[in-house]
Amino acid sequence: MWLGYLDEYPDYMTQGKTLEELKENLIDIFNELNKHIIQRQIMAASTLIPLLIRRECLELDRFVDLCINRYHRRDDFARQGEEDILSDSLAMCIHSFYTGIERIFKAIIREVDGVTSSGPEWHRNLLSAMSVECPGVRPAVISEDTFRSLDDYRAFRHLFRNIYTYRIEPKRIFELIDVLVGTWEMTKRELEKFLVFLERVE
Repeated sequence: MWLGYLDEYPDYMTQGKTLEELKENLIDIFNELNKHIIQRQIMAASTLIPLLIRRECLELDRFVDLCINRYHRRDDFARQGEEDILSDSLAMCIHSFYTGIERIFKAIIREVDGVTSSGPEWHRNLLSAMSVECPGVRPAVISEDTFRSLDDYRAFRHLFRNIYTYRIEPKRIFELIDVLVGTWEMTKRELEKFLVFLERVE
């Protein structure tokens, strides 16, 4: 007979007639404890993350409006021969827009999934992680369509950060601004669905 206690969880007594049975019992205890840890983790995150998501969504609402209002002055800039100034400004808008989106995703993967992103591909991996379910923890945060749309903005931000702005084709900047509102509205709807999930956990 193998007997013992877990120091950190004295309510759990390990028992087994054989060493193999003891191992099986320990695995069962580990799985049960891990399940409770995940539940507590989600419940703790469910109070903080909704506040952060709502705050970032308000900021992004205002910011997207600002970007579009600026874009609507494109003809004025063109008449003055200053369309390059507008494209530079809008490039920064795209950069800031995706950074705001990523700030939400980083908080979710840290506080809900309990994962810290790192490595050379972590920006894309983070976005990819948001498009799939984390089993036993949360549903997918965004759909595959939203993932593909946001990946265009992620890729542009990477480009923006690594080359001189004048080397970026203005046409690409204007293409991304053209679909900015639609991309944001789609993303926001899916974030609102995720908020419903978090509130149910509470």
